[in-house]
Amino acid sequence: MRKLILNGARDLIKKDGYEKLTIRAIADRVEYSPMALYNHFPDKDAILIELAEDGFDELVKKIPTSTRLSPLAALKRGMLAYVTFGLKHPDEYRLVFMTTRIRPAVSSGAEDETAIRSATGRVAFEMLKSLVQRCAATDERFADSFAVSRVLWAGIHGVTSLLITVKNFPFGSADKFAQQMVDVLINGLPAPPQNSATRSKRMQAT
Repeated sequence: MRKLILNGARDLIKKDGYEKLTIRAIADRVEYSPMALYNHFPDKDAILIELAEDGFDELVKKIPTSTRLSPLAALKRGMLAYVTFGLKHPDEYRLVFMTTRIRPAVSSGAEDETAIRSATGRVAFEMLKSLVQRCAATDERFADSFAVSRVLWAGIHGVTSLLITVKNFPFGSADKFAQQMVDVLINGLPAPPQNSATRSKRMQAT
């Protein structure tokens, strides 16, 4: 029954958007009473949270893990997969990253709203950080993996949010724009500071 409800909600979102989604509309779609739906989900946000989690499972599967790719190529592909996910699942993306009105999908008393939201979105950040850590093995710019991941995540979140919300701006091809932004973000990472020992060795080498 939960799967039927989720599929019905997903179909309605694709048709009318998140803003018009209601428990009554979902109930009509699955031919179930609104009160009966509350036995499975406490509210509309709980349904969207579960849809978002399903979507993030799809995102994780698209993150490259093959060692046949260079670390930098894998990082770029992972960042682009993140943007693609947001554009394919804009309503779920809005719920996870662009709203504060989120209530727990399961009312246990032990989890607050922040924990629910961060648990859903943290998967994407941790996957990004793992790709950055691979790059750090050969490129000192990525040595502080958390700081770099934070910057790159903020950048691709900004790109994704703009493409979702600012429909009338002439970004051109979304794929090309995302690729350009990924290149700018990575190429713009500062070189690590050189300590005196490193400078001395380089001077001796020259």
